[in-house]
Amino acid sequence: MINVEWFEDYNIMKGYKWSVQAKYGTVETSQEELFSRVEFESLDSSDEKVVYAVSLGWRFNVDNQRWYRIKGH
Repeated sequence: MINVEWFEDYNIMKGYKWSVQAKYGTVETSQEELFSRVEFESLDSSDEKVVYAVSLGWRFNVDNQRWYRIKGH
């Protein structure tokens, strides 16, 4: 389960704290790869896919243009 304490300023839209990323590690993927997964097939728009990805714990890194999440969560 993802705790709100894991996010910068306790804001889930800001991304995970560096300390959490260091403790658990992260998994990265491209947007194309993430949105082509079977669980995204029923979603029509990019906006719906973004909302769903965020609900699954994925966050977008604007610096490297990749999606990431905490390993195992």
